Amino acid sequence: NYHHSDGGWGWWENDESHPYMTSYVVYGLTMAKNGGYKVDESKISSGIEWIKNHYDKEENLSTKAYMAFSVSTAGVDCKEWLM
Repeated sequence: NYHHSDGGWGWWENDESHPYMTSYVVYGLTMAKNGGYKVDESKISSGIEWIKNHYDKEENLSTKAYMAFSVSTAGVDCKEWLM
């Protein structure tokens, strides 16, 4: 219920999607998938797209680093984000 229609996740069911929480969920779903659990791939994909669309807007450097870490863990090449 915390997965929002824009592809991200928030801290609550009816709030705005948040970059840290979206990154946390994408990372967690990726770890679950890699651990052999059945995961809805569309949830990971939509979270990755949300992160890609919001990375440049994020001002907090720690959050930006976590966003990059999360999508790279999911297999996305985001080296250009870190230059």
